[in-house]
Amino acid sequence: MVLGAAAACSPVAAAGPTVDAEWRIVSSGSETTPSELALTVTVEKGWHVNANNPDRAYLIPTTLEIDPPAGVIVQAIRYPEPVIQALGFDPGAMLRLYEGTFTIAVRVAGAPPARLDATLGYQACNDATCLPPRTVSVPFAAGRVSGGDK
Repeated sequence: MVLGAAAACSPVAAAGPTVDAEWRIVSSGSETTPSELALTVTVEKGWHVNANNPDRAYLIPTTLEIDPPAGVIVQAIRYPEPVIQALGFDPGAMLRLYEGTFTIAVRVAGAPPARLDATLGYQACNDATCLPPRTVSVPFAAGRVSGGDK
């Protein structure tokens, strides 16, 4: 159940694919129950990012880093199950990827905070090449629909 849209991050600007990110409040907590937030990420068709646990030390994982304000406790960050597939550059190697649209879940203690500073780290790749890793700001602001990167 979606209780409210919190913030949308516009696409990340640079050569390469469009990567959009949008926050939403999945459930509002209270003093005794946690809140569930979700960052939905969409990667342009034909591109992918590595999973949070890409299963190879040399691959750059997708990460969500949160810097909560005083008094806000982030209890958990849960990454989705990856797509496991081989790519054209190495057909024998099964890779752990995110492609299309995927959601990173965040649990915070109590009611949703008014804001959270957050960054999304990823490396966009297609079947032939990988771009340099990126880290983009994806701030959460309750009740606000706003910017991001491309």
